[in-house]
Amino acid sequence: MENYKQAKKVERIIACSIFVFVAVLIFSVFSFVSLGKARRKQAKYDDAIASLRQEESALKNDLEYMRSPEYLESQARNHLGMIQEDENLYIFK
Repeated sequence: MENYKQAKKVERIIACSIFVFVAVLIFSVFSFVSLGKARRKQAKYDDAIASLRQEESALKNDLEYMRSPEYLESQARNHLGMIQEDENLYIFK
């Protein structure tokens, strides 16, 4: 009878151990999959940040050029038909 009780106790311990092992295994797989998704998402955000930084740099360069006297002069010549004081304007028909 004592051996029977011990055998049942061992069976319960083994069953509980298997249950805990399966639970830990499922949790580990779930965590691994979630980590993979998070890494892909992080890479996507890193790419977006790099792209936006390049765009910001290009816009800053454009803004710097638009604040320059050369840009002002080109706009005055091309859009307003203006010339400088020492220049001559010739109109051909």
